Amino acid sequence: MLLKLLILSLVTTSALAQTSIIICSQAFVDDICTCNFLIFNPNGFNNLTVVGNPITNCTFEDTKQAIAMGSSPNIPSAICSHLPNLEKLVMENVGIINLNGMPFRNCGNLKTLQLGNNEIVAIPAHVFSFTALELIELNNNNLTTFDEHAFDNLFRLTTLNINENSNGIILPETVFHHLISLQSLLVSNCGITSFNSSWFASLRSLILLDLSRNNFSTIPENTFRSQQSLRLLNLSFGQLETIPETTFQNITNLLILDLQSNKIKEFHPNLFSSLTLLQNLHLSDNLNVTTPSNIFRSLQSLRTLELSSNNVTVIDGWFSSLSNLININLSNNNIITIPDNTFTAARALQRINLSRNKIGILDSRSFGSLHMMTELDVHNNLIDEVDHSLVSQSSILRIVNFSNNNCTQLRTDSFNESRSVHMDAMKACFDKFDLKPIELQTFNSTVYNWYSIRTNDGWDALHISVKAYENVHIALSNSTNTTEPPIEIIIGQNRGRVSSILDQGVAVFSDNNERRLDETAFRDFIIGWRFGIVMVFEAGEQMPFMGYNMQNRYSVDFFGLRTIISLSDHKAEWKASRLQMSSTKSLDDVYADIKNKLNKNIPIDLNLYLR
Repeated sequence: MLLKLLILSLVTTSALAQTSIIICSQAFVDDICTCNFLIFNPNGFNNLTVVGNPITNCTFEDTKQAIAMGSSPNIPSAICSHLPNLEKLVMENVGIINLNGMPFRNCGNLKTLQLGNNEIVAIPAHVFSFTALELIELNNNNLTTFDEHAFDNLFRLTTLNINENSNGIILPETVFHHLISLQSLLVSNCGITSFNSSWFASLRSLILLDLSRNNFSTIPENTFRSQQSLRLLNLSFGQLETIPETTFQNITNLLILDLQSNKIKEFHPNLFSSLTLLQNLHLSDNLNVTTPSNIFRSLQSLRTLELSSNNVTVIDGWFSSLSNLININLSNNNIITIPDNTFTAARALQRINLSRNKIGILDSRSFGSLHMMTELDVHNNLIDEVDHSLVSQSSILRIVNFSNNNCTQLRTDSFNESRSVHMDAMKACFDKFDLKPIELQTFNSTVYNWYSIRTNDGWDALHISVKAYENVHIALSNSTNTTEPPIEIIIGQNRGRVSSILDQGVAVFSDNNERRLDETAFRDFIIGWRFGIVMVFEAGEQMPFMGYNMQNRYSVDFFGLRTIISLSDHKAEWKASRLQMSSTKSLDDVYADIKNKLNKNIPIDLNLYLR
């Protein structure tokens, strides 16, 4: 039977003012025989009588846990004498100053000891040695001194919490050496100014180590040499300036590493090289830290990367190995541009935060395929242009924040629920991006350089200028994840003797009129697609020289450019502009006639349009 117990006072307030007493109200709480006791012991006596007040059939001998209210500068040994089978003792916020007098001598079964929020200054030798303790909480006290034998014989201890003892703890070199079963060690905000590499030498079972909010500026070599079991290491909100190259080389099973809010000036290129299982890395708020371009190359399991507020200006090449990355935070930096392929390898990205930077253009080629993206935050930038496919290719995009930018103020947490409305709110961003000409060079390659195009918004043509020796390829596709696009247009193959259109790699149209390209001057072509019909014109001509009625009616969301591999060093210079059909009269006339025939169910004979 479960019972919520209120402490019943058996003495008057005036009596308590004159008497040192422990009143134990016993009952079953969550099926555990519990003593909720009131202690009033201003003089710090040890040998007090515990007055029992059993509400149920729960005796001193049956009592497994005791929870205190009241005040006492010490822990009377009478508690363990009267409650010999006690397994859990909670004396938080009762004003304990010292642990003198071996108060736990008769607590041989004690497993949990919670002494947080008191005023304890020192931990004497062997004070816990008579127990079976598995957990000790000493957080929020005034601790400064630990005897080197303070934790001797605690071979079963798995958790030690000494957080928030900010007066400045002095830890002897061997103070933790007997804690061979310790799994969690919490030493946050303890005013530690210098580090001893021997502190953790025996802690081979350690899983969690929290050293945050301290004042040491460096970590000695080999500090974590024995911690192969470590999963979480917290060194955040401190004064760290330097981290030796070999600091993390032995903790190869680490999953979470927190280094945020320090004063780190530089990361060694090999600092994280052994952390192949690391999932969360927090490096934010280190101001002017120098980050090598290949520092994350080994972190192939990384899922979350925090890099905000580091004065980052260039991010080229950082994320090329992070195929499992889900969350990236680069907010509050000084990033101006995002180079091509920056996030291309991170195909699992779901949440991207690039807010509070100086970014002007968002190009999908910087991000690759983001089908898994659910959140995009780029507020407080200088964004004028946005590649529409950045926000259109993810069907599960939910949170979008473009507030405080130049071309849009869109902010919503329900993007997919009103996708067309939100896309329309960003039309000015898309149009500015699409109107901008593209200039590039391509070299021998089997890989296309991909660019997005909004066919559904009327951008259904291209103006291509190319300067090349021969054999250039233009692809039309609904995806960039392909080595064989649905439609390929080849111009100037075999030294200009033949041009062709391919459907899924199969030639479906060939033009044997010589169209020799020129590697010293640009040659211009217009490519259009509408109603499932592809047309290829030479600029200035009224009729196309190639055409194809697509059988599968592929949607065109991307176009690609490449220079095919040849025996010679083959390169091409390109200028490409997205067009709307009405901007090119010859295209518009041809497709207007085709549309008229389609409306009248007249079969389309492309030969009538080809010159």
